[in-house]
Amino acid sequence: QRPTSRVSAQLATEARDAVRRFFNAPEDEFEIVFTANASGALKLVGEAYLQESNQDYPRAEEAFRHGMAAVPGSLDLRMGLARALSYQRKVDEAVLELRKALEVFPDDLTVMIKLAESYFVLRKLDQADELLERVLARDPGNADAKRIRESVKRRRSYNFWVIALAAILIPAFYFGVRWLKKGRVPKV
Repeated sequence: QRPTSRVSAQLATEARDAVRRFFNAPEDEFEIVFTANASGALKLVGEAYLQESNQDYPRAEEAFRHGMAAVPGSLDLRMGLARALSYQRKVDEAVLELRKALEVFPDDLTVMIKLAESYFVLRKLDQADELLERVLARDPGNADAKRIRESVKRRRSYNFWVIALAAILIPAFYFGVRWLKKGRVPKV
C-alpha cells in the first residue's frame, strides 16, 4: 500500500471515529459513509429505503424530495423519486417526475423506458408505444423495451377480446332474459 493511501485511510478512520463520538453512535450499530455532497447522501438514504429489506417508500420519497430541493437537475434523484412514488402506487405522480426528467434529458433511454412502463401501468398504451418506438429506433436490441412492447401488444389483444365478448354476450343475455319472460323461448 502506498504511503498516501495509508494516510488517506487513516484520516478517514479518524474522521469516522470523530463523527461517532460527536453523535454518540456505537460502531457496531452505525456505519459512517462519506459522500461528495448532501444530495449524494440523500440519494443513498433514499436508495436504502427502497431496498427489499427496508421497503419504507414514504421515507424514500421524502429523502429524494429533499435531494431534489438541493439539486433540482439531478437525474438520479428524480429517477429515485419516481421509483418511490411508483412503489406507493402514485403512478400519476411518477409520470410527472419522469416527464420532467425527459424534458431535461430528452435522449436518455432509461427515462424513456421507465416512462413507457408507467404509461403501460396507467393503460396509456399509445404513449407507451410511442416512447418504445423511440427507444428501439436508437437501440434496436434493447431487451427492456422489447419486453414492455410485448406486454403492450398483449394488453391490446386482451382489450380487443374483452370488448368483442362483451359486445356478443351482453345483448344475448339481455334479449334472452326478455324472451324468457315473454315465453318466446320454447321450453325443453
